[in-house]
Amino acid sequence: MRQPGFSAESGSVQPSMLYVYEDNAWEYKVLVRDTTRETLPDAAELDALGATGWEMTGVLAREQAVHFYFKRPRQS
Repeated sequence: MRQPGFSAESGSVQPSMLYVYEDNAWEYKVLVRDTTRETLPDAAELDALGATGWEMTGVLAREQAVHFYFKRPRQS
C-alpha cells in the first residue's frame, strides 16, 4: 500500500499542504510612548489591553518614542 506524500525512492515524507482561509476583518491600535516624558506600559496595562482582545504584534523603538502595535478581530 502506498502512503500519500511518501517517496519510496528517497525514503522521505512530503507533508500535505493545508490552506486555511479566514474571513476576518481586523482593527488595529498603535500605542506610542515618548520615553523622555512617559513610562513604558507595564504588565498591568498590557494585561488590560489583552483582556479587551488586543494582541501585540510588534514593537518599534525610534529615537525617544516607542510604538506598540496591536490587532484584534473587528468587533461589529
